[in-house]
Amino acid sequence: MPLLWLNDSLTVETVCFASGVYQLAGALAYSDGSPRAGVVIAGPHPLLGGSKENNIVRALADGLAARGFVTLRFDYKGVGGSEGPAVDTAAHLAEFWQSSRTLDDPERAEDLRGAVEHMRGIVGRGVPLAIVGYSFGCSLIPAAIPEGDSETPLVLVAPTVGRHYYTSFETLPNRKFIIAPHDDFAADARFLREWFERMASPKLLLQRRLDGHFFRGHEDWLVASVGAFLEDAWSPGT
Repeated sequence: MPLLWLNDSLTVETVCFASGVYQLAGALAYSDGSPRAGVVIAGPHPLLGGSKENNIVRALADGLAARGFVTLRFDYKGVGGSEGPAVDTAAHLAEFWQSSRTLDDPERAEDLRGAVEHMRGIVGRGVPLAIVGYSFGCSLIPAAIPEGDSETPLVLVAPTVGRHYYTSFETLPNRKFIIAPHDDFAADARFLREWFERMASPKLLLQRRLDGHFFRGHEDWLVASVGAFLEDAWSPGT
């Protein structure tokens, strides 16, 4: 695998994996020593510039890798180095702004499933796995969880509740951590609170002002918060 870069504590390699008939481009990050867990990160919608180079996606991937996790971030079909039809922004952006959805969205869930399967192949069956979504990527998580899997912790960063489908989360028995900015233009605050109340436990909701939807200047805090949640989720007796 080509080496993207490394420093004294972190290595990042390019990887590719299958999603349907296409190969997707990803970046695998890890530090020295045995991995404590694998973490797959799903980014924002491609029509809004979502890619593996998004500031939050990259901050989480590199920051969690520095804490001892193996992380995988990736580009959806047709984005960056990933194969597939190019994202037609001109044709679909008006549709997206009207409904917050496009007909291609189920393909993105297939992409996340491919990333989860690839990570499982890397870390093996004996190492725990977590899925993290940011923005639109949160909505894809239920479709990417292996059937019958109740052990994988789920992290939703700025979930787009009220714009995409989130009802599937309400019955999931997995441990869930939701980080929701108070001033997030991409989510309906009332819907989010009602949705969270309906959700099965275990669950945790953390709300604070975080630069709207974008977390600019709050990346380090976000990495620390997500890292602490994952460490606690896999602590003995929790």
